[in-house]
Amino acid sequence: MNKNIFLAAVLLAGSAACASAEGVRAWEGTLTLPSYTLNAPETAPIFERDWSYQRARRSVYPYVLNDNMTTHRDSTTYKALYLENDYVEVCILPEIGGRLFYAVDKTNGYDIVYHNHVVKPANVGMTGAWISGGVEWNVFHHHRATSHSPVDYEISDNADGSKTVWVGETELRHRMSWAIGVTLHPGRSYIEVSGRLVNSTADDNSMLYWSNIATLVDDNYQIIFPQSTEFGTFHCKNTFCHWPVTHEAFNGIEGYKHNVDASWWKNHFMSNSIFAWDRKEDFIAGYDHGRRAGTMITGNHNIVKGGKFWLWGPNSKWDTKILTDNSGHYIELMVGAYSDNQPDYTWIAPQEVKKFTHYFYGLREMGGVKTGDRDFAINLDFPGKNKALVGLNSTGKAENVKLTLADKGKPVFEKTLDIDPAKPFVHTVDIPGGSDKTDFTLSLTDASGKQLLSYTPVVNDSEKELPAIVDRPKRPAEIANNEECYLVGLRNLQFHNPFVDPTDYFLEVLRRDPSDVRSNTKMGVWYRQRGDNEKAKQYLRCAIARQTKDYTRPDDVEALYNLGLILKDEGNIEAAIDTLYRAVWNYTYNSPANYQLAQIYSNIGDSDMAMERLAEAISYNGNNLEAKCMLASLLRTAGDMPGAVAAAKEVLAVNPLDAYAACELKLAGEKTDFDALMRDNPESYIELALKYLHNGYADEARDLLGVIDSRKAYPTVKMWLGYLAHRSGDTAGARKYYGDALAMPTDYCNPFRLETVPVLETAAEYFPDSYKPVYYLGNLWYDKNQKKAIACWNRVTAMEPSFPMAWRNLGWAYWVGESPDYKLSAANYRKAIDLAPDQALFLEEIDQVYEAMGEDPAVRHDLLKRLHTTAVKRYYPLAAEVITGIFTGDYDYTLGLLENCYFPTREGVANFHDIYVDALLMAGSDKIARGQFEDGVALYEKSFEYPENHQVFLVDTRTPRDAQIYCYLAEAHAAKGNKAKARKYYKKATEVNTASTDYRFWQAKAFEALGEGDKAKALYEALRRQGADGIVTDYVSFYGAEGTTGNSVEAINTKALYTKALGEIGLGNKDVARADLAEAVRLKRDNLWAVNMLHSLD
Repeated sequence: MNKNIFLAAVLLAGSAACASAEGVRAWEGTLTLPSYTLNAPETAPIFERDWSYQRARRSVYPYVLNDNMTTHRDSTTYKALYLENDYVEVCILPEIGGRLFYAVDKTNGYDIVYHNHVVKPANVGMTGAWISGGVEWNVFHHHRATSHSPVDYEISDNADGSKTVWVGETELRHRMSWAIGVTLHPGRSYIEVSGRLVNSTADDNSMLYWSNIATLVDDNYQIIFPQSTEFGTFHCKNTFCHWPVTHEAFNGIEGYKHNVDASWWKNHFMSNSIFAWDRKEDFIAGYDHGRRAGTMITGNHNIVKGGKFWLWGPNSKWDTKILTDNSGHYIELMVGAYSDNQPDYTWIAPQEVKKFTHYFYGLREMGGVKTGDRDFAINLDFPGKNKALVGLNSTGKAENVKLTLADKGKPVFEKTLDIDPAKPFVHTVDIPGGSDKTDFTLSLTDASGKQLLSYTPVVNDSEKELPAIVDRPKRPAEIANNEECYLVGLRNLQFHNPFVDPTDYFLEVLRRDPSDVRSNTKMGVWYRQRGDNEKAKQYLRCAIARQTKDYTRPDDVEALYNLGLILKDEGNIEAAIDTLYRAVWNYTYNSPANYQLAQIYSNIGDSDMAMERLAEAISYNGNNLEAKCMLASLLRTAGDMPGAVAAAKEVLAVNPLDAYAACELKLAGEKTDFDALMRDNPESYIELALKYLHNGYADEARDLLGVIDSRKAYPTVKMWLGYLAHRSGDTAGARKYYGDALAMPTDYCNPFRLETVPVLETAAEYFPDSYKPVYYLGNLWYDKNQKKAIACWNRVTAMEPSFPMAWRNLGWAYWVGESPDYKLSAANYRKAIDLAPDQALFLEEIDQVYEAMGEDPAVRHDLLKRLHTTAVKRYYPLAAEVITGIFTGDYDYTLGLLENCYFPTREGVANFHDIYVDALLMAGSDKIARGQFEDGVALYEKSFEYPENHQVFLVDTRTPRDAQIYCYLAEAHAAKGNKAKARKYYKKATEVNTASTDYRFWQAKAFEALGEGDKAKALYEALRRQGADGIVTDYVSFYGAEGTTGNSVEAINTKALYTKALGEIGLGNKDVARADLAEAVRLKRDNLWAVNMLHSLD
């Protein structure tokens, strides 16, 4: 019997009669919340660079950088979408990424997800602003670019009485679409999450998906992975631990070596992620033993494969101070569909739709959970000698279910009961002595005896060897095997690696074998996607030549399909049709190639052939929504309104947020929420208009653009209207639209689609004296062809030298582009700053250029100090002003900044408290040297403080650096002759847990001062050894955790040499130390402590 039919028999037969009592309400309303405001997003476009985010590539453009947090709190009213039945109430905020904001278990008032009672953005997201709490939908990338932006939404009534809130969007970076449906069913306490991940493009793309479900935690909270989970792993799978009890270092944290039960929140040390390795059961959960309630997440683990938790940790107040005012600590329980790690991307084919479903619900009273599914959860614990606790929760009303506890197959407890979500069953059972836990089985059966759930404890091998980690790849030339070299490149392409260029590996294969099919194909696709059709055709034709030798029909037609796309784009219709038909012969590309052929036929007026090709495309891929949408257009324009409506409704049955299908219903005269779905979003209208244009419907495209143009002025919309007018011969209309577009500011207008290139080139023909089309072209080209972008921006600076953004963009290109030239970059930034001295981002970026080129920190500080009123607008230039002020000895001014300015932190930045301590120790030493002993010591003592404006919030504020501070205090008192105080502080320095940090140097000095030379020597030797071992000659930034911009040989070695020098100083090898420090400073001119120690040796 089908499981769903069977469960319907288990659930109360009277449920249909009770539907009105147990119905679901869904409505749109509002929610007013205290909210911290954001300053305006940055106007400067943020282009591609080697930049890590969540261990993959951080890509902002065409989105804007929205990371200007404030401390201003106000009251804001948001649109809110509500779902409610007898057991659960849910609220979703479509204006904040579609986040499920709260979900309350009405049977006990428990927040199934973390309910943050304030909207308090912090700099965590891919584009900046991000809030904690509820459920975040991480689609295509983790913490997607629009997590804090409005999304499309729809409320739907379903035939079974359930109701669904759909949220989603078309993501601009890859132009793929997604829709997440949140459903409540009558009489059920679970929340159903349905995903539709739609590749509406012509490209093979890679993607991941994770539901990020936050829950409130405290010392009573336990994370529950299935008992079959033997190991945990970290991001990138570059470290492993045993689960649940660890006895190895994990993610560089030595504390996990000491038999830590990592399932308890309270046992963790700092922020961390642990993924369940190779999950084999359908759930993960969390349970608060104090509140006697928890959260169960379940779904088919073969599709919803990933399971993990993330925590800030008990010692951090990031989650309690920076992201909320008073809502407490939280963790994130996550499940991933088509992904089991972050990053772990899977391929999605052209016009493919990936679907998934998972559920979550509240647990109560049962003491935890050992296994469960959508409908039931059971627990078995052994709280004392000869005692067993059995627990059962149900997500619906069920009669005559039987719970049995057996010892070696013999029942010791049986209970037949009726149960519902408001009446959990928990019971303590007396069990016979002499049995092992693994002898017991807890099972749940229905009235007919069919097993619903079963659990038998197992004991995992705590000594089992850990799985192999994912190691850094070799350089291309070091990989002997061509296939392996190609696959390394493909993996890094697939995983959006921020630092490893996949083309290096493909090109190495082609250096050895110029006709290699796979590498030629990937290089061809690479250049096609970046608008370089000539290079793309060369590579693709080389691949095809080898594949088709001796008139062979290839089994892999990716190269043919991509060549057909280029020929179609170039208007070479006859060749495009021939090439795409050859791709149709292969099943893999049949549907997408037929869709492309249908577009060609539609554009040349052959609607019969277009329909024929669409029919085959749909027969091969019933979820080719693009083909079905185009079919609706063809049927509508042929006068078959019922057929058009049916085709559109088929699409909406899969993706209720499909704008094309909704538009077709509107055009067919059907009632639709099309206008509300579009949200007056210009980019949504452009995307939809281009789909109509590609399908051969220029009038519909023009009408759509006209609608949004009448409501909201947006340069790209007007330029497209101008281009369409130009194509139709209306030169007066074209000039009018183009002129209106070019009269508008360029702020927040970021063209990115290759289709827009001829639009902008035509604008330049109509207005050859305007710099704006050329500027926009440069912006569009940068992430695809940097040489073209630079050429455009150089033209702009010649045409309009007073336009600062072009100078800034050139500065960016020469800073982090393919051919860095720091001096040229700095020169361009200086011109931009001269023209726009109020742009804090320009200051931020030029300072990083100066740092990279080894500019004198005094030059950097002078610029930042001179433009302090600008620098203070953003964290990074303000922090740089402090850092360079410390380096140059501008102590009083710098201490004033530290006392009076707000330093809004970002997840993953260097600990700002260390910068504060640097300032205090340096300034204190300076005062003592000047004879101001009391003032100097007072500054040293302030090093233990954590000013709130620095945004560094710890529970345990003692850190390894305390050893250095105590040593400074001791030396100060010793110099004043106060031996007792000196000894006290030296003693304190020896008691600090300095772990494996450089602060062992000052601890060693303290041991020396106390006469414990052997201990000091051991620390000095450890420092020398660690430093020497840390020196590298080559390094591949790979994991995405080497800092947001990766690591380098120079950055690694300046630190390693400094560490080694500390050991050498302690061991009396001053000449060796001097050489090490000099080299460390050569590698990084502003290495503060290397410079300081080098001066101390003079």
